[in-house]
Amino acid sequence: AGSRILNSLPLHHVDGLIQGPILSWFSGCSSFRRVRFDPLNLQAYLDDLYQADATHWIVVPSMLSIVNRIAENPEDIFASANFSMISSSGEHLPEELWQEFENKFHVTVINLYGLSETVSSALFAGPDKSSRLVGSMGLPVNCEIKVLGKDGEPVNDGEIGELIISSPQLMEGYHNNIEETKEVLKNGWFSTGDLVSYLPSGHIKMRGRKKNLVIKGARNISPEEVSSILQKHPNILEAVVFGESHPGYGEDIVAIVRTKTDE
Repeated sequence: AGSRILNSLPLHHVDGLIQGPILSWFSGCSSFRRVRFDPLNLQAYLDDLYQADATHWIVVPSMLSIVNRIAENPEDIFASANFSMISSSGEHLPEELWQEFENKFHVTVINLYGLSETVSSALFAGPDKSSRLVGSMGLPVNCEIKVLGKDGEPVNDGEIGELIISSPQLMEGYHNNIEETKEVLKNGWFSTGDLVSYLPSGHIKMRGRKKNLVIKGARNISPEEVSSILQKHPNILEAVVFGESHPGYGEDIVAIVRTKTDE
């Protein structure tokens, strides 16, 4: 009940609503958003985080990326004795950004994975030590998961397949859209469209999106995996990878990158 949650995400978004007002009503804690998150006024936002004595900050990875690049005095931002952790969700959190942010700002980042259809999160990488593996999606909480190959059978450890989820909080279906509901909900299991694999530790690792696959010469290539490799280069800040029509291979990989020299 003593927690003070800074959540600036839009209230029409599941993470803005559930991890803000609803979480506060449920637990009796405080939720606030006094300053708009704006890269052009970032210092005022971060100053307010400190002055309001926030204990938790709810973000999406793109917010972490912005703060990581342009915030001043990183050692002071989360220096409050009451600050506990940052909770990231909404999109894939790259391992390099995750690790760099924690090392630079001396703060704990946890990662939540879920969809609107699963009514908020299903996999948690934190806050407990057993589930918080940097670079992973974590472990399932209050749900069951399977990783299925193209044949609909469970894949072996380390192999890539589609993540499907079953839980008491799954949606009943899409409003006035029976056909699309049938495509993703089958016998109480929801098809996420996300490609994942099991790590040796049992944690789940994001590998890409089923619909985002680039098929080059009959080979399935995940744009997200290529992007994550590119971003390991010390001179690359961001990379977006996608497929483009190719007369010989069907599709080819194209990357748009932003380097440090572009700043």
